[in-house]
Amino acid sequence: MTIRIVGYANRHLPAIARLLNDEYLHSFEFIPFDEERILSQYGDGISAFLSREDNDEAIGLIRDSFA
Repeated sequence: MTIRIVGYANRHLPAIARLLNDEYLHSFEFIPFDEERILSQYGDGISAFLSREDNDEAIGLIRDSFA
């Protein structure tokens, strides 16, 4: 599997929402992530987006701020 790292752009928000919702789905009192919530909680800290090169599947994101 080849991993591609690209600079974050707003066009990645749906894929990021999917990643976060999959990760936290079974947590206590789960509140689904949408684009607005991602921007308000993480927007300033997201610096890169990870995807699989063979099918452009979203697999992660990189944050440079954890405040």
